[in-house]
Amino acid sequence: MTITVSSIITFASLLGALASIFAVLYKILKWFERQQKQDDKIRELEEKHKEDVKEIRAEQRVICTGVLACLDGLEQLGCNHTVPRAKEQLEEHLNKIAHQ
Repeated sequence: MTITVSSIITFASLLGALASIFAVLYKILKWFERQQKQDDKIRELEEKHKEDVKEIRAEQRVICTGVLACLDGLEQLGCNHTVPRAKEQLEEHLNKIAHQ
C-alpha cells in the first residue's frame, strides 16, 4: 500500500470530522453536567427557602402574640377608641390563618 497525497487528505479530513464530532459530544456532555449542577443548586435553595419561611412564620407568631397581649392590656386599661377594633381584626386574622 502506497501513501499518496489523496490518502493523506482523506485521512486528515476523516480525523477532522471525528474531532468535530467528539467536540460536539463533549460540549453536550458539559451542558448536561452544568444543568445538573444548576438543578442541585436550585434544590438546595428551595430547601433553604423553606427553612427560612418556617423561621419567619415562627417569629411572626411570637410577634402577633405579643401585639395581641398588648392590645388586650390596653383594652383592660380603658383605651377603647381603636384598640378593640384592632384586637378584633388581629384575632380574626389569626383565626383565619389557623384554619388554613
